Amino acid sequence: MSSTDIISIPADFFIGFARTIGKISDPFITPLENVVKSSLQILFPTLYNDAVEFLESSQSPFTSRLPLMNPFHVLIIVLAYLFIIFVGKQIMTNRTKFSVKGLSIVHNLVLVTLSAYMCTTVLYEAWRQRYVLFANPEDKSEKGFQMAKYIWVFYVSKITEFMDTFIMVLKKNNHQISFLHVYHHASIFIIWWWVTYVAPTGEAYFSAALNSADRKREREAKTRDEKKIQ
Repeated sequence: MSSTDIISIPADFFIGFARTIGKISDPFITPLENVVKSSLQILFPTLYNDAVEFLESSQSPFTSRLPLMNPFHVLIIVLAYLFIIFVGKQIMTNRTKFSVKGLSIVHNLVLVTLSAYMCTTVLYEAWRQRYVLFANPEDKSEKGFQMAKYIWVFYVSKITEFMDTFIMVLKKNNHQISFLHVYHHASIFIIWWWVTYVAPTGEAYFSAALNSADRKREREAKTRDEKKIQ
């Protein structure tokens, strides 16, 4: 087994896990998706057909080989995120805030580990493929699929960051749940879906590696702060 195969094991696990979740949820999500698509096609036929054509022409050759690339699924996840925030805040209105120090520490440690993995694998693959700092062309060949998998992991990791908001809800730190905070988490998830959907190789590596390194540093600081709180 090569070094590339070894460091790819976690990424392959995440991809397989996402596929399993997709198969489990498919009987519930697909009928809803079909209803929404049919309604849009009836109400806005030209716009709908143009959007479908644009998505088909824009997608990377790796899109069909990765889970969670369906834009409807992305929309469902974002709406679920917003729904949980709204309902959670309503439920917590007349409740005592939860002590979530342990949850926060575990959450931050998981993201520190994940960020370290993403930064390392993306940089390793960039080195292996002889990327330069900037102006790397998109690689649509089979050898580009390895980088596409690591970029996909980075994209999906944005879902785990939704937990930041849920912890704030449990702690009743509503002042932290600003429009900017929610907008950032929701929009960055959509942006990285689009990057992964269109071009998960080439220039995508730099932002993913830099952001992973920065997130690792930030999460380490948060973990230290949480441990200091008695």
